[in-house]
Amino acid sequence: MRFNNCDYIKINKLAELRAGYQLRDRVDPDPKGKIKFIQVGDLNRETGQADLSKSDLITIDKAIEYGKYELRESEVLFLSKGSKPGAFTVPGVSDWVDRGCHVIPMSHFIILDCDKSRIYPPFLVWALNQKFMEPAIKACMKGSGIPFIAKSDFMEIKIPVPKLEIQKKIAQLSSLRTQEVVLAKKREGLLGQLLEALLLGQLEGDATDASVAKQKLLEEYEKHKDISPEEFQNELRKL
Repeated sequence: MRFNNCDYIKINKLAELRAGYQLRDRVDPDPKGKIKFIQVGDLNRETGQADLSKSDLITIDKAIEYGKYELRESEVLFLSKGSKPGAFTVPGVSDWVDRGCHVIPMSHFIILDCDKSRIYPPFLVWALNQKFMEPAIKACMKGSGIPFIAKSDFMEIKIPVPKLEIQKKIAQLSSLRTQEVVLAKKREGLLGQLLEALLLGQLEGDATDASVAKQKLLEEYEKHKDISPEEFQNELRKL
């Protein structure tokens, strides 16, 4: 797929790239540590973000040059090792820096410092995660065991780059859609909990708890009549 309303530009013309930090030995979490260490488990592919609230604080005994690896606000990450590469924004970096911490990604990541006059960082993340980019990304993957993408190959990938205002519109719409999906899942989880409380209340004969849960469920379903099957709502009212 090729887009006519865009220039195709190599990543190394849009951002400066550097590697994450390679831990040589196992390091256990340290609540008093000053390094916020981003690992693969901190990633949320649904939102396209790294969650710093999940990442560990650690202490590295030997001195390292933090500047080489330290993540700065608005920089983005690309997971270059493993079978599922992808790009991620990292909200909240400045909050941890203000606390005196260094935010450092592990070596599985490539750090991208975007030229904001040419590329909007959330748009870059969105573009790299789209299906139309998969052939170019997969073509760079190497390794018979754990696949990886070398920085030298990644920087040569071309992405479609529209005007900045269009980049921002695309990123904003994508963000709103992601929020919608996340909220819908939270809502379904809440409804499941309420329904369970209602059914357990019926089993235990706890009329008060069951009545409260039933009322909350009905209120939620009234707000989302187009989503909730009418037959289910009718059966709910009979309880």
